[in-house]
Amino acid sequence: MFGGIGPMEILLVVFMLGAFAIPAVFYLLTISKLLSACDVRNRTLEPGKVWFTLIPIFGLYWQFVVVLSVSKSLQNELRFRGEQSDEEPGKNVGLAMCILFSLGAIPAVNMVVAIPGFICWIVYWVKMANMKEKLLFARSENGVAV
Repeated sequence: MFGGIGPMEILLVVFMLGAFAIPAVFYLLTISKLLSACDVRNRTLEPGKVWFTLIPIFGLYWQFVVVLSVSKSLQNELRFRGEQSDEEPGKNVGLAMCILFSLGAIPAVNMVVAIPGFICWIVYWVKMANMKEKLLFARSENGVAV
């Protein structure tokens, strides 16, 4: 069809893009909603800016910005609410995820870091989803509209 690329190859590419893009969209929705659950004064990143992570190559850099901003925003929010928390929630596992994903761009090491990177991503995602629920639950308990 296109210089040796047939319908099966195109279908495989579309499937692979969907297999990565769909979870990435849900992950970024979680992070965006988490930032939205923080008071505006406590945010160090606007929720809509998490989507810059989807920009090829730039996203490798931006993922670090997102993780560091989310952990700082959470720290600010929890202090604002008078809660004890980790120094910067999610920072360590988030940075591990970012480093492993960045190393995954190097052909010689991508197969070595793929599984640990995926595990760190899932752990970080679950931790941030739990933080989002905690913030939203506390807000609804205090009579603030969610």
